Amino acid sequence: MGKTTYAEVSALAVSKPEKQQENGQGMPQVPKASAFLASPKKKANQRSPDATAYLCVFKVCSEAMLYKDDQGICLFPGIATVNHSVFLVTLSHPNAYPQIDYKIVDSFDAMLQGKIAEGRPQNWEDLMTRLHIVLINTGTFVPYNLPYKNWQRAFYVAGDAATCKTFVMELDNCIVYTVEHKDKPKHGQFPLKVQIGKNVGFELNKDDFDYPFVEVAEDLCAAEMAVTPLQVYPPQSVRPLVVHFEIVDDTHIAMTFFGDTYRHRYALSGAGLEMTKEEASTHMVAQSSNIAQKRLETYYLMGSRDVSVETEATFVTKLLTEDVENVIIDLRVISSVTKGTTTSSFVEALSEIPSLMVQSV
Repeated sequence: MGKTTYAEVSALAVSKPEKQQENGQGMPQVPKASAFLASPKKKANQRSPDATAYLCVFKVCSEAMLYKDDQGICLFPGIATVNHSVFLVTLSHPNAYPQIDYKIVDSFDAMLQGKIAEGRPQNWEDLMTRLHIVLINTGTFVPYNLPYKNWQRAFYVAGDAATCKTFVMELDNCIVYTVEHKDKPKHGQFPLKVQIGKNVGFELNKDDFDYPFVEVAEDLCAAEMAVTPLQVYPPQSVRPLVVHFEIVDDTHIAMTFFGDTYRHRYALSGAGLEMTKEEASTHMVAQSSNIAQKRLETYYLMGSRDVSVETEATFVTKLLTEDVENVIIDLRVISSVTKGTTTSSFVEALSEIPSLMVQSV
């Protein structure tokens, strides 16, 4: 009839007819389609055990007593008096597998319990109490379009510069212990870049560390660091102190404070700023019978000030620094700045202050 038989089709479908097996009817078996398809390649892990890790240190506040619980007790364990600074320490290991900061608290526990000696902390909880540490894990809630790094851990250490340096050295001990004792998966010989902010009050060099692959950079501004203070949650709440900075003209500026204003309410009111609250909209009323469930913003308004006058410029600078205990401020310049003007020079001077994260929006 001129038609290709079933046997002929089967014979053409395989590359080696001599290895065909016959079925019970004396007919060759038709091979499965999967026999002619290439096996899917397993996706290669793009992360490396030798990827760079970053240890960043920055002073974020000059008064730990700003942060209290509902009973008025300081958030930092063991702190009961004033004049204790707050430092931010972060350890990050992007693009690495395994990551040295993975389950870091468990690593601290293992290290401390493996190095028990007289006078040494016995475990992580003991270390937190002795060095007045609050551990924060940055989540997914992102107010004000902040560049938060999801799940980035932040160690906040209260005390003096020596206390913070002690914690950094304990972190170094933890890294060394983890690299030496963890076999599966095994850590590589990753570089550790230590980045020290210009406001921390202590120095570090490569010889201070037991981990051998360390590079130290000091006197950095926040924007130069791998993890900045505005990429992690503050010690308490999830909102930093935010300032909208308006250029009124070549010599005058105005400011609006919002965000984490409650803990600074006495300082802001005492400086003569006007407080106003956001009003509930009709839509909000329709969505919830309890308006308190929706956080209404509180604003503190500073009217126009002439920064070409020294006393006025000093007032504004003091309000942004000393009056609010040198906390990190997200300072957003919301109007254009004309170069060569008094206001332009004033903004440039503010940009040199470590606690002020100045950006144009």
